[in-house]
Amino acid sequence: MNGTVKTIANLKRLKNTVNGNPRYIVTFTDGTSIRTQGDSMLGYSVENPEYRDVPLKLEVNGRGTLSGLEPVPFDQAQAQYVDREFGGLIRSEIYQVKVVDWLGNGATKWLNIDHEKMIAIRDIIAGRI
Repeated sequence: MNGTVKTIANLKRLKNTVNGNPRYIVTFTDGTSIRTQGDSMLGYSVENPEYRDVPLKLEVNGRGTLSGLEPVPFDQAQAQYVDREFGGLIRSEIYQVKVVDWLGNGATKWLNIDHEKMIAIRDIIAGRI
């Protein structure tokens, strides 16, 4: 799981360690969960807003507990997301694409796009062009 990129969905506070430090179960948007390492600074920082709603690179120790989080640069996370979403792109003469802003707000528009333009859009969104 080291180096895996995930986004936190929920935190559940556990009992403190015997040394009085906080521990959490971190649940990610993909449904997986992991405990934070006991007696580490992560127990204090995992609640910080800088870790909310952003892609994070995970660091897991040998015991299988979460020992570190690092925000991923947006362009790298965006490229991984786009590759995942476009990974199953089947060649078609035309694609119908629903366009909304990042937050799902605003007007929805449907566009008809040919395959070459669809590939170009994928590469633009992923930051390759």
